[in-house]
Amino acid sequence: MSLRAALRTRSTILGDRTLYLRVKPAPSTLSERRAVLHALKQYGQIEVFKKLYDDSSFISVARSIAEHRNIRKASPIQFDYKDEMTSEAVPAPRVALPSSTSAQTFTIEAFPAPDYPHKAAIKKSPLYGPWPPETDISLVTRALMEVVPKDMAWRGLADWETGAQMEDPDARVAWLTSKENAIQQRISRRDHKKVLADLEKLVKGENGGNDEVYYGRKYLPLKPAA
Repeated sequence: MSLRAALRTRSTILGDRTLYLRVKPAPSTLSERRAVLHALKQYGQIEVFKKLYDDSSFISVARSIAEHRNIRKASPIQFDYKDEMTSEAVPAPRVALPSSTSAQTFTIEAFPAPDYPHKAAIKKSPLYGPWPPETDISLVTRALMEVVPKDMAWRGLADWETGAQMEDPDARVAWLTSKENAIQQRISRRDHKKVLADLEKLVKGENGGNDEVYYGRKYLPLKPAA
């Protein structure tokens, strides 16, 4: 089976286990929504339980098609929810007042939702994908850019948040794997050997009249001393 066919089969199976839930009255607190999930688990294990834009609407994915079928057969599901209010703290000599309880009946209606776009819903999440790059310059960084001398270290000293380490090509070696790091070190050693060889020829007068020296994988002109 090809990868595309496997993904299509997996998506179909996921759709066959997806349920659209409508709860009356609409749960308004986290405790009430947890009670709805607990009531569903009485008829099958739940892998996904997500509230939609409407407080009374939920999307749920059962663990198996059989459990999906059990929840549908049990619909509408009714359960009583008791919200226990804690009593106020009172001095030790006095007797604490009993906690007051209020019962409310919820009804869950389950409908099949094979066409629910799970992939699109995941992409809409603010946690999906990489974090956007920082574009704003802080007040501290802007002030440092105005007062720090414009020398070689100006960029790093003015960057208050990151120190410009993420923009420095040499600093990226820290993020390389061991294999990539070894390759970079081998290239660096080869370049250094080439520089030393060119300098040695220059000192011995064997440079053949060439006024360039190899450094950093490129040739740089040699400036005569003043």
